[in-house]
This record gives sequence, structure tokens and C-alpha cells, in this order.
Amino acid sequence: MEYINLNQKLKSVPTEFLQNANFILEHLNGYLRDYSLMKQKKVTVIITSLYRDSKKNQSVKGVATSQHLTAQAVDFVIRSGSSHTELFLWLKRHCIFDQLAIEYHDNNIVNLHFSILKSNNRKMAFQKFY
Repeated sequence: MEYINLNQKLKSVPTEFLQNANFILEHLNGYLRDYSLMKQKKVTVIITSLYRDSKKNQSVKGVATSQHLTAQAVDFVIRSGSSHTELFLWLKRHCIFDQLAIEYHDNNIVNLHFSILKSNNRKMAFQKFY
């Protein structure tokens, strides 16, 4: 069962980064499945950002070393089944990740940021305010 549309954002990912994109989306989908089974309700999300070219990254004020530049990070909003805070805390406690952030704009939750690497994940969890 898919909790995110795995093909949703892949069309914009350059070929050299497709393996990264598939890796992160498959892991996120698995984590959402596990969370949904535990909560006994389906959690669905909408991907707001996966791959960004350098021009797009600059326009959204992304850092020069953003993992989005290589499709190793994904931003998403929850469509149904959970609150952003609840899912953030569950991912932080139960999952492997490199970076996990809950992002706010004017004190309102904008989205969750999730990244995972094939090795050496730093398990950095934080809040980001804009």
C-alpha cells in the first residue's frame, strides 16, 4: 500500500539522482506504513519538494549544500491521519534518518523535512522557523 505517490515527483528528478529519490521515497513510504499500522489509521502525505535544481534552491532560500540538490531530502505535508507534530515525534523516536525537521512560517507548521542516506545518518532532529 502506498502512503505517498512514489511517481509523484520523480518526473522532475534528473536521471543521475533517481536512485537517491527512490531510496528516500521507499523509506518514507515504509515508515508511513508502519506508523499507520500502529495508529490503525492511514496517514497520507503530499510531497512539496524532492529534487531542486540550484536556481529553485536559491529562490526558496535553501542552503548551498541542500540535500534537495541531489534528491536526498523530501519536504511534505500531512494530508490526513495525523498531526505534523505527532508524526515528527514518532519518526524521531522510531526511524533512521539523517535530518528531520518540522518547519514553521509565522508560527504555523509549514511542512516536515526528511532526509536519509545510505550510510552515516546523523539523526539530526530540529525545528526551523522562517
